[in-house]
Amino acid sequence: MRGLFDLLAKGDRSSIRALLGRQEQVDFDCKRKANLAHGRIEPSDKQNLGKILSAFSNSMGGLLLWGVDARKDSSGFDVVFGFDPISNISRFAEDIRTACVKVLMPRLEHVGIAVIEENGGTDVGYLALFINRSERRPHRCEVGNA
Repeated sequence: MRGLFDLLAKGDRSSIRALLGRQEQVDFDCKRKANLAHGRIEPSDKQNLGKILSAFSNSMGGLLLWGVDARKDSSGFDVVFGFDPISNISRFAEDIRTACVKVLMPRLEHVGIAVIEENGGTDVGYLALFINRSERRPHRCEVGNA
């Protein structure tokens, strides 16, 4: 997953679309933002972030993509079905960066964050997070209802 994150961090938008039909795995997860119309983080976004950061940091690490719709297919596997780019993605990235240091205990030392714009200069797009396996395990989500 690190290789895919590195491609996305370089602005490779085609790598997002190439995920269509790809199955989520223990080190790969996709989330839709609660409200695509603005970049502010919502409480349910924080809950999703806390759960995934906890899972990835406590296991083998992984890649989280925001703005990508994954759901169960006819076989019962979660696969990428579509794309829901986020408006004001730069604001969302800043909110996520801030939340990353607040949603887990103990705190994570580093989360890689990359913005991938749908079309250059539009501030609409996707957010990729790369979470390494932590040496400070176990981590627990500090967001209510998680």
